[in-house]
Amino acid sequence: MKINDLIEKLEQLEYPKFKNADGIRIPPYFHVTELGMKRKDFIDCGGNLNHTQHISFQLWTDEDFEHRLTSSNFLSIIESFRETFNSPNLDIEVEYQGNTLGSYDLAFEDDYFILMPKYTDCLAPDKCGVRKCDKPRKKCCGGKKC
Repeated sequence: MKINDLIEKLEQLEYPKFKNADGIRIPPYFHVTELGMKRKDFIDCGGNLNHTQHISFQLWTDEDFEHRLTSSNFLSIIESFRETFNSPNLDIEVEYQGNTLGSYDLAFEDDYFILMPKYTDCLAPDKCGVRKCDKPRKKCCGGKKC
């Protein structure tokens, strides 16, 4: 999901609601603790130089059970971010605490934003001798080597 898609969905909701891909709901008293732009410059296993850039926000929950972030407040945070960073319409990454800090893609279905798992993959299969799958390796190969 891109930032413009997030804005469009928030404009249709009174309160944003989140759940993970397994259907477990994020408590409604979550906070958005940060919203930022991340850039990553790296060399993959084949020696290729890569650049990625995306917008990231972090969800956090505490024991302030009465807290509710409205869509209007969330949109204000996004607007402030966009004015400050002059951000393009980039993909969104969501960080949320599980056993460790997790990084998720974002989808939307039935009035819920869904934290979608991300998967590692070989970025230079032609140089590493790995068959490139059309789907994330876990789904493509059932968790087995292709």
